[in-house]
Amino acid sequence: MFVEVQVTCKKSVDDKCVLSPELSTSVIGSKGIDYDLALFLAGVDKVLNSTEFYGEAVISGYLPFMVGKEEKNFVLVYDPFLGDKFYLAIPE
Repeated sequence: MFVEVQVTCKKSVDDKCVLSPELSTSVIGSKGIDYDLALFLAGVDKVLNSTEFYGEAVISGYLPFMVGKEEKNFVLVYDPFLGDKFYLAIPE
């Protein structure tokens, strides 16, 4: 499953934002299973990897997950090392 996301750095143009989805992103499906990001994919365009970007910049891309075939009603979980954990329902 690919989840397309868009992230905006809400800091001033001189300040840096850091995104590390490999360490802090997962999805939870209707069966309550927590699926980690699929890290080893080849030949897939627009996969969002760890990156640094500055204030007011916007980045976008796909977060890949290998999930159970019968799963549905996914929630994206982002739990950064520094900052607040948040949950986002993924529309079907």
